[in-house]
Amino acid sequence: MSLEIKGINSLINKLNKLSNISAKNAIDDVANAVEKQIKASASSFSQNEASYIAKCEVRDYGNSYFIDIGLKNDKVPFNLWCGLWYQNWGYFNYGWNFTGQYYIKPHQLWFNEAINSIEGQTLNKIKNNLREEIKKAME
Repeated sequence: MSLEIKGINSLINKLNKLSNISAKNAIDDVANAVEKQIKASASSFSQNEASYIAKCEVRDYGNSYFIDIGLKNDKVPFNLWCGLWYQNWGYFNYGWNFTGQYYIKPHQLWFNEAINSIEGQTLNKIKNNLREEIKKAME
């Protein structure tokens, strides 16, 4: 005696495709867009140093995939992009025209503002990319 379930092969194939969905492509696409946005934000006050913003580190843990974007000493020496660091955290200027110790902060926390301004768009783009991959797997 045997039992036959119609459509079981197609169901198993769909489940296999769903279990093999990789978020790497979606994250890579979004990382490129985020890198461009951060460079655009930094280039408003620093042309040369903004060109050093790039993908710093890719971490792949199987089901989890992360890309760090920004500035790191491993890629470019600190003295080439130190101006962006100082602008982000502010600095004390003891220049000739100052009588006291003024705290200069024209672009303070520019990196956080750049990230916060694109956070919603980035999450939506990741969701849409993953939805497209799920739709492809379900066909």
